[in-house]
Amino acid sequence: MKKTIFAAALAGAAMLVACGGDKSGVTMGSLSEFDSLSYALGANIGLGMKYQLRDVPFDYKALDKALQESALGKSSLSHDDAIKQLQTYFMEKRPERMQAIAKERAKADSIRLAGGDSTKVEYPDADPSMFESEEERTEISYAFGNDIGFNIKESKLPIQLVWISEAMQNVRDDNAKMTEEEVGRYLQYYFMVKRPAENKAASEQWLSEIEKKSGVQKTESGLLYKVEKMGDETVMPKDSRDVVKVQYTGRKRNGEVFDSSIFENLPAERQEMLKKRNPDSYDKNEPVEFALNRVIPGWTEGMKLVGKGGKIHLWIPSDLAYGPRGMGREIEGNEALEFEVELIDVKPYVAPAPVDSLKNDSLKMDVKPAAVSAFESLTGRGVRGTVQGVTYYAGNRRLLDERQITIPVELETLAQHLTNEAQTVIWLADDNRALALAALADRVKPTSAQAVNTLRRQGIDVWLLTGDNEATARQIAAQAGIERFRAGMLPQDKAAFVQSLQQQGKTVAMVGDGINDSAALAQADLSIAMGSGSDIAMDVAKMTLITSDLNKVPEALRLSHLTVRTIRQNLFWAFVYNLIGVPIAAGVLYPLCGFLLNPMIGGAAMAFSSVSVVTNSLRLAKRKELRGTDEAVAPQTPPLHEPENDQPQTAPAKLELHVEGMMCNHCRMHVEQALNRLEGVHATVSLEPPVATVEFTGNKIYSLEELQAQVSHEAGDYTLKA
Repeated sequence: MKKTIFAAALAGAAMLVACGGDKSGVTMGSLSEFDSLSYALGANIGLGMKYQLRDVPFDYKALDKALQESALGKSSLSHDDAIKQLQTYFMEKRPERMQAIAKERAKADSIRLAGGDSTKVEYPDADPSMFESEEERTEISYAFGNDIGFNIKESKLPIQLVWISEAMQNVRDDNAKMTEEEVGRYLQYYFMVKRPAENKAASEQWLSEIEKKSGVQKTESGLLYKVEKMGDETVMPKDSRDVVKVQYTGRKRNGEVFDSSIFENLPAERQEMLKKRNPDSYDKNEPVEFALNRVIPGWTEGMKLVGKGGKIHLWIPSDLAYGPRGMGREIEGNEALEFEVELIDVKPYVAPAPVDSLKNDSLKMDVKPAAVSAFESLTGRGVRGTVQGVTYYAGNRRLLDERQITIPVELETLAQHLTNEAQTVIWLADDNRALALAALADRVKPTSAQAVNTLRRQGIDVWLLTGDNEATARQIAAQAGIERFRAGMLPQDKAAFVQSLQQQGKTVAMVGDGINDSAALAQADLSIAMGSGSDIAMDVAKMTLITSDLNKVPEALRLSHLTVRTIRQNLFWAFVYNLIGVPIAAGVLYPLCGFLLNPMIGGAAMAFSSVSVVTNSLRLAKRKELRGTDEAVAPQTPPLHEPENDQPQTAPAKLELHVEGMMCNHCRMHVEQALNRLEGVHATVSLEPPVATVEFTGNKIYSLEELQAQVSHEAGDYTLKA
């Protein structure tokens, strides 16, 4: 598969995931009729550039021209050349120039302050010196537009380019027809509801036509197959843990090859990439090995229908393939697939012997760690090092994509499965090929959701910024009760996002604990580090919490507010006290009534003033608001449905529904969130068994049809049954 390096991820091409239709629908289009999809995608790209590339003064005329030419397949610049230009600029030149500009501005500020000028200078977001010449500016802008257009063309979506350009311009002018929230909701609806529904209907129609063909058979699960050559029936996969060696070619409904172990069957673009990467062995057509429990269910079932040396043709329904979520950019949600497979060999699964039966000598493994040289940390991506002359990488998917490292189909499938389960995948690879992977899952502390809820009730908007993938970020955000998040962010991206909020006139507090958070902590108006975090985070932060309990954040904010309020009270009463007391001590009453304040009484009065200030300040330690209870921040308005004193409270109505279509915890989360968005509904969804428990806490009792409509619109193709 084609690896897109950098600009696509930043510009929003990554948002065109899981796209690919029967034919490219990219056209120039017309402004006479509004196109929601094109506008939403254009606004999404524009917002990505606004948040992450605010410092780059693009030539938007050149960018827009390149976007249109590339999307229509008319660009004079190849995508590979565009990527090389962008790689050099964004990975080498841009960081250096950002540092140089920051130093120049700091120097100018110092000189101005030294001269007694304390006026704050508002520097432009995009400095012209980010480019060394106008020619470079045009060149990089054109390359950036080329990459966006390439990804639009590859998405094969029905897109009108005129609305893409219009939306990007509207975002730059701050007059977009759709808000950021509306853009997100529409794209989620299109890619998770509308598009999968269209694919499901088309796939079912396609499979029904295939079923009518001669020799095609159907299993109880719905898998269609045709045995071209039976092979050795005495050597057939029986256990899902058996390892098979195969040659295969996978196609979409339109006949487009999306993956193959045979070089000649691959798309021309993929062939060229393999030729460049492995000029001596690109066409060896080596068979692929994998365990049957590591692939899609259709493969697991289908390979048990043919023997060693046999050939089989499979037509796999979407529920036996990648389901409603699809797989990355290659496979859309609810997409049926076709495979031609030759079973070369079968390795039956052998259960490991019990530990007690092993010889003690076999447990004494003389394994020595290998020496690592040329070790390097790659910020936001991972690490690399050389072992016995071979360079190895360990890090995220972005690291592999940037270095155009091949990923075997079995690892790709496993990684997609783990990602859908909201786990963070760490890859191990050499210069040519991914070798292994590991998955990590974040554990959200029980107090985190409470802390987020408390902050929201205080009127504070909460964002989650993370370098993890979107699926993991979405899962963590849901568990913590955070509605808005940004995934796949590098350290500089986090800082840029904080800066963008500040430029909107907002006061930003950043809470972090890692090295990758330090830049954002330095940028924020208030920076808070966790006591268990990295040293650099605590050095940069203006406040450090001793514990790692997020509940301390709203407590600290409440303490700060109360402290400021107490200071203002003390200043007010001190002013009033002195306004009255000083004139009396000076003898202002003596001409009127002969009263003259005794110096001893005046001294006592001044001492009492100090005592009153201290006493008022000590009240902070006894205030209920600092105990972290919900009572401190509870709304002052009465509840909407408060029972009468003489009427007993009744338990809220409860309904248990069976949920069909959930395959993982990611699915469960989507259904639960969709139900909980209804007013007066508290829903809990379990995966085993697949049951939704719905409590109606308000006056309205929703019908099954209303609940189903909500789930279909907000979550996708899931069915509720009483």
